Amino acid sequence: MGKTSLRILFMNLENLFSPGKKFYGSQYSPAEYNDKVNWIGSMIAESQVHIAALTELGEDSKPCIEDVIKVANEKDTTSWDPFKHEFRAEPSKGSTKIRTAVISRFELTNTESIAGYPEGFCVDLHKPGTGLDEAENWIAVPSTQFSRPVAKVRANPENGSPFNLFVVHLKSKRPTKAEHDGFNEAIGIARAAVRRNVEAAALRYYFDTFLPQQYQMDEKVPTFVVGDFNDTPTSVPVENIRGPFDKVPALPVPGLKWTSAGSSVVQDCT
Repeated sequence: MGKTSLRILFMNLENLFSPGKKFYGSQYSPAEYNDKVNWIGSMIAESQVHIAALTELGEDSKPCIEDVIKVANEKDTTSWDPFKHEFRAEPSKGSTKIRTAVISRFELTNTESIAGYPEGFCVDLHKPGTGLDEAENWIAVPSTQFSRPVAKVRANPENGSPFNLFVVHLKSKRPTKAEHDGFNEAIGIARAAVRRNVEAAALRYYFDTFLPQQYQMDEKVPTFVVGDFNDTPTSVPVENIRGPFDKVPALPVPGLKWTSAGSSVVQDCT
């Protein structure tokens, strides 16, 4: 591959499942599936990208991703290496299981499916009117895992520098309704917002560990975060992940202590 700009595409596949596989009470016919795969593969090819980050890949993921890669390569008009590398994260744990994924012209290494929140991470809420310093006056939000596990990969261009890529799919704005409150719409929206914000904070907590570690190992390896954040660029969850504009996230944060845990580094929360 000659010298060129790096091109990364993100695409939400809108529930790409194999024909006959049910999702949200629906399913694709063979013709509908073929049309969908042809459209997805065509868009990837026409975009002329080196790597495509994907969300909402159905649980029957291997044949689906292989079909997308086949179409993308058939319709590719570049002289670059074909798409021949892929990684699929663990599926979500809801009734309809979907995944984040990556297809790439570059070799992928250091692949990881990040399902649970980082060790030591917790969001708790304070009971109004009580003392701030007393532990019993704080209630932990019972959220310990991402709605859809985050796909993490290291992409390795043959004639270029490697880079890290994270593919995110945060909790949607779809209300999380419950029978015990009469399926109240406003409460359901609040629940979804809380979950989305906690997931964003967990991801930021992860990066506050990962980026300093990466910077210490090799400061020239960049990190990209892409995906479906289910919010606007200036929303609280997205800004929380990104951090303040004037902060250099690759530098250690003053006051934090770092302890070794096997091959990883975790924040000492004691």
